[in-house]
Amino acid sequence: MEKFRNVLLASDLDGTLLNSEHQIDRENRDAIRYFVENGGTFTVATGRPTNVAKPYFDELAINAPVILYNGGAIYDLKTERMLYLKKLGDGFFGAAKDVMRRFPEVGVEFHTLDEIYLASYSEASKNHFEIIHKEFVLTPIDEIRSPVIKGLFTQSPDYLVDVAQYFEEKFRGQYSMTSSFPFFLEITDKNVHKGNALTELSKLLHVDKSRICVVGDSFNDVEMFGAAGMSCAPENASEEIKKQASFVVADNDHFALAGAVEILDRKYS
Repeated sequence: MEKFRNVLLASDLDGTLLNSEHQIDRENRDAIRYFVENGGTFTVATGRPTNVAKPYFDELAINAPVILYNGGAIYDLKTERMLYLKKLGDGFFGAAKDVMRRFPEVGVEFHTLDEIYLASYSEASKNHFEIIHKEFVLTPIDEIRSPVIKGLFTQSPDYLVDVAQYFEEKFRGQYSMTSSFPFFLEITDKNVHKGNALTELSKLLHVDKSRICVVGDSFNDVEMFGAAGMSCAPENASEEIKKQASFVVADNDHFALAGAVEILDRKYS
């Protein structure tokens, strides 16, 4: 019986599918496998770049292209090629230099197709590189290879409030700005977000919006909520995010994805 036939389930990674130790719990893996074995289509929608997200893909029963870079790319795991790609223009190099001059304590990262470059130090970026198991090496902006898919400003949440206000006023309408963690301010092309990428993916898969369920915990997931017929936020999400979701499920340390699959199981029984 394929009760989940033509149903697409898309999940964020950090703070949602991954627990606080940045691991995937067995309960979530089993729930996803159950969903796929019963005809469902499962994918991941993350702000992570390709090489940083890939280690998790082998653990999961993913049977659709994945969304990366906060919607900047759709990547086919089977063919190992990009199906959709929205790059940051070269103008972002100048914008980043401007921000670095104005805010000397901000960390600045550039995420390309095959590498993450650190152009300016912050403790938040140091922690980020430790989490993703990357060597912490500074690279001058002029030595960074284009194309860049996503930029990342890192610092304390209070510091980033001023950075975000300055960036929005100085470069209004040129970029899309969001956050997946309080210590991150993420910059992509002005038309890039997870919602647009999910819509593109649903067209490729011929899945109707009413049969899409998404799970996410942060502000970079909100547009994805609007592109789906059903949305779930884990209990660890902020109240603002939970208010925008169709359902609230258990937190990311208590199997949020399994909770979403339980809701789908009741819906399509």
